[in-house]
Amino acid sequence: MKKTLGFVSIALCSLSITGYAVTTQTTTTQTTTTQPATSTTANTSGLNLGFVVTGSTAQLKSLAGKSGYYTITLSDVSPYITYFSERPNRKEGVATMQNFVSAWSVGSNSFKDNPPNGILTGAMVNQNTNKSSLYQILILESPQYNAQTSTLTFTARPLGTSALPYSSLQYTSAILHIN
Repeated sequence: MKKTLGFVSIALCSLSITGYAVTTQTTTTQTTTTQPATSTTANTSGLNLGFVVTGSTAQLKSLAGKSGYYTITLSDVSPYITYFSERPNRKEGVATMQNFVSAWSVGSNSFKDNPPNGILTGAMVNQNTNKSSLYQILILESPQYNAQTSTLTFTARPLGTSALPYSSLQYTSAILHIN
């Protein structure tokens, strides 16, 4: 229970991304319609945003020749990424994955200069049900999105000073929360 609550509280934290804007949104009394952004100039400037990416699998592998670094590859990702802001603003929407990756190095507080944290988890770990809610908390760098293969890849390192206790890990029904 304590581990799950810790995961939820960490997942709800997000980084401030000054100038990173991703969608326009129209709300009615019964439904919310979100239009994917075609540029990074919508109305989310100054908000603290969290991002969620899902994939059918996520492979975490040691990066050869770079101790303590890993490659994360999410497969079957959507061409859109979901975002939400912290309270009190409570904005939400989607952006194109390409815009998200392109905006990685934009602004004075960019993810390139100040890499975000990420929480990686999934329903299955190495083909076993993830009953213990196993997750990895990582620092994410250098995103690469391939629209043709629907893959999103990051270089990552564990949050903290020690390497992960394995060289490879695969999640099924993967979720990556970026903050």
